Amino acid sequence: MNALEHTSTTSKWATGAAIAAVVALAISALIAAMAMWVGGQGAMTRSWEGAAAAAAFFVAVGLSLCGFAAALNAKLSHNSDRGLWLAMAVFPVMVAVLVVVETGVIL
Repeated sequence: MNALEHTSTTSKWATGAAIAAVVALAISALIAAMAMWVGGQGAMTRSWEGAAAAAAFFVAVGLSLCGFAAALNAKLSHNSDRGLWLAMAVFPVMVAVLVVVETGVIL
């Protein structure tokens, strides 16, 4: 495998990880919304739905970190794939959402 094939594969992995992170974030939001609808604010802290929403969110953060690292690797290898910007943008957004949710601004 030459260097060009390696960076192309890396950019595909980065974009795929970013898309998977967005899907995991949507699943987390759906689980959280369902828990809030059924049990109110207390359901997020005292039920399995809250734990599942938190687990899905941290899976999304992990996937976005992997996508960010792979995109950074591909960008440093001078790859100009458009999907890399998605992968590099998802991780900072996930961290911002984590900070906002944990400080209690939204929930």
